[in-house]
Amino acid sequence: MLVNTFAACLGSCWRHRDAHPWPGLPVPEADVISALAEARGERELPKTVVGKVRSGIALLRSAMWLDPTVKTIRLGPRVAAWSEAQVDVLREAFDRLPRLDDEERAPR
Repeated sequence: MLVNTFAACLGSCWRHRDAHPWPGLPVPEADVISALAEARGERELPKTVVGKVRSGIALLRSAMWLDPTVKTIRLGPRVAAWSEAQVDVLREAFDRLPRLDDEERAPR
């Protein structure tokens, strides 16, 4: 679940394939959870899965994959360190990353 959670965080924050993913856009946790539910073909995730996602987000923050200094989901310093060559490889998977369409995103 940790890999799926990070993929949803990355997909939710990285909105423009041509740009480097970091820093990306900050998004509410609810967007990440909804993106994962949509990727699984579900309207919403079961509470047990939501708990695992939240635990994954906490772990990703402590490992600096996500910014631990903000309450929203924002990509962290480990993502900032990705080289352009690494990002180029990742761009091949850009369209498969879990994310919400703009009209589905939570209002800010």
